[in-house]
Amino acid sequence: MSVIDITNAQRYNLGYKVNVAADHVQRFINDTRAPTQQQADVMDTPLTEAAQALADAGYGGVPAGSAVVADGQEVEVVTSVDAQPQDATVVVVDDALSSIKLTSGAVSFAVHMDNVQMRRYDGSTHSPVVTGQQRVADGVFSNVRLPATADIVSNGNTVQVRNSAGQQAHPATARVSTNGSLTAVDLADTTALVDHNQALTIPVTGTYTDTATLTVENGVVVGIVLS
Repeated sequence: MSVIDITNAQRYNLGYKVNVAADHVQRFINDTRAPTQQQADVMDTPLTEAAQALADAGYGGVPAGSAVVADGQEVEVVTSVDAQPQDATVVVVDDALSSIKLTSGAVSFAVHMDNVQMRRYDGSTHSPVVTGQQRVADGVFSNVRLPATADIVSNGNTVQVRNSAGQQAHPATARVSTNGSLTAVDLADTTALVDHNQALTIPVTGTYTDTATLTVENGVVVGIVLS
């Protein structure tokens, strides 16, 4: 708005209020005594009313599209796509906007590609510590990606158990405890683990020609049939 757009009432009010304020300012200037609080009190109302009249005519306040904020003022912080609004407060230092501080200590910013430490359900860390990279898409936190040498295992997941040569793979079931730790991998009932030089006290039947057939029950070798 400018004086071209104001109404006649606003035109009159602007002239009257500014003239009154100017008269008080001139009296203040002409008074050679040390300024007093009484003088300030007398000038307060006409100056305030003149400022309001100027603002009504488009010559006061802040520019269009701007705002005045106060220290401690409550505002909302949102993402670049106006999502996930969070409470925050304005911080003003030395009459200048310093920052906008999130109110809740349980809310933080996620930065794309920043590393974060991965922890178990109970807050304990894996050894060695595993870090993941945050992913933010369109202003919204999306996921955390593990490194190429780490994976997620849930209780009951099927994994492969192999020998030291990476052969003879057998399906097994992962066991994860309530604190989030991988505690074991269970083989099937018909699969057993046998150590080198392990002595087995089990029945051996048949006559050996070229084959020894193992019988496994509940994960244990219970017999050998030679043939």
